[in-house]
Amino acid sequence: MKLRFSRQARADLRGIRSYIAERDPAAANRVMARLGEVLAKVALNPNIGRRSDRENLHVFSVRTYPYRIYYTIQSDEVRIAHIRHTARQEWTETK
Repeated sequence: MKLRFSRQARADLRGIRSYIAERDPAAANRVMARLGEVLAKVALNPNIGRRSDRENLHVFSVRTYPYRIYYTIQSDEVRIAHIRHTARQEWTETK
């Protein structure tokens, strides 16, 4: 399936990279590479994430790093809605 990123998800990825790179550029590269692997895995098998209590919203936890990927499955694509660090308060989707 094709991956599409919401504006929020793109901002999330930029923010994650920027935050980590300020402290350790090599670590930022590792985290971003792992997130890319996980996103590709979600695209190949969209039902891998658990369903949330919100309609059609799935959540997949990245095991090696403390992030959750929130996404929806549409006919021919997976739409990444948000990527959030698990230490942050639970995400409430706004429409």
